[in-house]
Amino acid sequence: MARAPRITRTTRTSRTARTPAPAAGRVKSSRKKLGRGRRASTGIDIGTFSVKIVGLYGDDAGQIDIRKVTVVPLTPPAGPEYPEELHQRQKEALKEALKKHGRLEGTVVLGFPRDRVTVRYLTLPSSNPEELREMLYYDVERHVPFSMEELELTYQLMERLGDHESRLMMVCAPRKEIEPYMQMCQEVGIALDRIDMDVMGDAAAYSRSLSPEETAALVNFGRSSVNLSIIRNGQLLFSRSIPVSETRLMQGFPGAKSWRDLQGRVTAAGALNPAEREHFAAWVENLSLELLRSVSGFLCEAPGQKIDRMILFGGAGYFPAGPPRGLNLRIQTKTTIETAMNGELPPGHEYRGHEVATAVGLALRGLDKSGQGINLLPETSIQERVQKEKSTFRKNVAILMFMILSLLGGTAYLKWYEHYLEYAALENFYAERFQQAAELKQMQKKLNTVENYLNTRHSCLNVIQAVLEILPPKTYIQSMSFTKRRTLEIIGQVLSEKEVQVIFDALNSLRPKDDDQPFFVKVTTDSTIKNLDLGGVSNFRVHEFRITCNLWWEDTKKK
Repeated sequence: MARAPRITRTTRTSRTARTPAPAAGRVKSSRKKLGRGRRASTGIDIGTFSVKIVGLYGDDAGQIDIRKVTVVPLTPPAGPEYPEELHQRQKEALKEALKKHGRLEGTVVLGFPRDRVTVRYLTLPSSNPEELREMLYYDVERHVPFSMEELELTYQLMERLGDHESRLMMVCAPRKEIEPYMQMCQEVGIALDRIDMDVMGDAAAYSRSLSPEETAALVNFGRSSVNLSIIRNGQLLFSRSIPVSETRLMQGFPGAKSWRDLQGRVTAAGALNPAEREHFAAWVENLSLELLRSVSGFLCEAPGQKIDRMILFGGAGYFPAGPPRGLNLRIQTKTTIETAMNGELPPGHEYRGHEVATAVGLALRGLDKSGQGINLLPETSIQERVQKEKSTFRKNVAILMFMILSLLGGTAYLKWYEHYLEYAALENFYAERFQQAAELKQMQKKLNTVENYLNTRHSCLNVIQAVLEILPPKTYIQSMSFTKRRTLEIIGQVLSEKEVQVIFDALNSLRPKDDDQPFFVKVTTDSTIKNLDLGGVSNFRVHEFRITCNLWWEDTKKK
């Protein structure tokens, strides 16, 4: 069994400097900075007096950070009760503890009572895990009075003895004993990862307080029984549930309901009345005999071993004067009352560190990544949970894929919509431009129509002005008739035929300024001699002319 991680020491608060106590069920400590391999684990100890839940974090280097401790007592029974009634009280306390504790993080490990399992230490001729399990299935019926169909079987490898031999601890329990705990957890909403033995939690918690060479007997005082665990170098060498109950002790003390009620009554001075003292001495005597029998059984199974010291915890933490003197005298072994984890687990208002050692150890067991520890969780439950997790995984993958596709579809739609908006904007822009172009074309058409009727170069004014500039002096103009885009007709008189010819030639060569294109395409003239009656003066002869000029036009050129 791998050695559990160590606890990092923290500075304790001086007794003289009183500080407000932490809230009930909580550990008030600063968060430790963990290293590589940081992982979480939760230990659950369902006892017959209280339910304990411990959540902690650990890393590969062995650093431990205890985050939260929750303890909820069971409601006192009204009298003798059946197991189903006890389970009902345990379920109610578990539900309340879960409500106070909050979310269970990491691997969830439940402690199963030692008095309901069978433990055997075996040496088998194999080192293959699959072969070891098959050998156990064939051999288990020799050790327990149940068939394999009624049992849950698990084991933990203790050591390898060469290449083809292994020593292991076999643990089995009837399914009918396990199922109430599973049902209890299921009804309150707890998904278990492992079901371990409570004594394995005790061993894991107190291994931090012992040197590797030290062999210690751990005695956990409970309401219904006392658990004995013998450990060395982090391994559980021997365990037994001793039927010496707290309930039996309380019967001799009227009004006492728990170990706490005896805290002010069981003292070193023996502040007890004779009947109570006798009852207490008888209880201690009975406990001592059972412990001696159990230790003797261990020493017979492991010759040469010895118990270096005995550690009392659980309800023993409420003994005000330390271990009972009678127990020290009969055991003859160094006996102390200690908290687990080198005393680094601080007490709360409603519990002491001795009480939560099992839950802490179970949480420490949950940090083991090898997967080779004890697990009494039925294979069918494991498979159902695996299938459920697979189904949940597939559902989550489907949801994730749907979200991804939705995201991609949304992104594509947004991209398309963005392009659509750009296209719509461009379409509107071009529609406006086309409209403007159509209007421009319409205006151009109108302008062309106007230009067809208006030529600035061959306008009436320009033509007549140019014609007047070329006429010789003493030219008498009777009339000028301008027909747009057609003709210019000039009627006038000059003194000689020569001047008519000059006018004719000038009109043929008449051109606008800065242009070589003539005004007229064709010029025709007709002249006659006419006598003017001047009244008493001899008749004055003049040449009357009629000149018709065909105007040059673009259409004229095309023709």
